[in-house]
Formats: sequence, structure tokens, C-alpha cells
Amino acid sequence: MSISSSDNNSQCLSFDSQYGIEFPTISGIEGHGSDICNTYSVHSFPTYILIAPDHSIVETNMWPITKTEDFDPFFTAHHINESSCSTEIYKQELNNVLSVYPNPSTGIFNLDINYTGQVNIKVNNILGITVLNKQIYVDNNSLENINLLNNNDGIYFVTINTKEYSIVKKIELKK
Repeated sequence: MSISSSDNNSQCLSFDSQYGIEFPTISGIEGHGSDICNTYSVHSFPTYILIAPDHSIVETNMWPITKTEDFDPFFTAHHINESSCSTEIYKQELNNVLSVYPNPSTGIFNLDINYTGQVNIKVNNILGITVLNKQIYVDNNSLENINLLNNNDGIYFVTINTKEYSIVKKIELKK
């Protein structure tokens, strides 16, 4: 993830488009990037922070990082094992499991879930705070409404967890 501490959303999108950036970029002014920098004590770029699935910070200011192998001692120290990455084919399969629309939205999002079974739906704001967490049963092409009307504008991440998948989609709330 790239975080700007000062730009607005359109400046970040323009930069990403110009340089072919495909990972999430959070603006400082509209995307709450400044809040992230303050919360995680980011004072310079790049800053590498290892965050556990429970959102606890397990390592800060990992340095020096010049290649991916430089992360290995930090992973080993926290008993994180290597696993294989998904392929583009698998990624395409996952894209067919979950659709989120409209995006951006003024507060009501639809989740089109192409799956049968128990699903846990979690929505986190950009700081990792859970704003919605619920368990539902879906039956192929179920439509679930997500109401974020009482939340602030910004970037959120919706995660669905099943027995087989964990899928995360970025959503934007703009009132």
C-alpha cells in the first residue's frame, strides 16, 4: 500500500495512472493517509510495518529492505511461513465469487456473492477498525446489502471469508 501524507484523491489517482501503480494508494487529505501515518508512527517513506491478522503491530521500522528476501528474518522471528501465491487464473475465479457495487457509493453497497455456504462478511475502515462484522448463509448468487450510511467518507475494505476463500475488495464511500 502506498500512503500520501498530503495529496488529495485525484492527485494520487493521477500519479498511479501516470506510473502504472496497481497497488492501493491512500491520499492524505481525503483518504485519511495522514491518520494512518499518525496511528502507525510513519515518519519517512518507505516504511515497512508487519501487521498480524488481528491488526496488532508485530514489527515496526523494518530496515534495510532492498529485496524481498530482506523480509525473511522478520517473518522467521514471528513464525510466519512461506506459502505459494495464487495464479492469475485463481485470481479470476475469486473475482467471480464477489462483486461489490455501486462503487463508489453514498453509503449502501450490494455484495453479489456467487457461493453456497456460510460466509463471514467484515468491513474495515482504512485504519483497520471493523465497522461491520456478520455471518450469513448464502445460496449461489445471493445479494447482500451493506449499509455504511452512518460511517465517514473514505476507503473501506470488505472481506468475505468462506471455507475455501478469503476475498478482499476495496470500496469507497462518498456522500
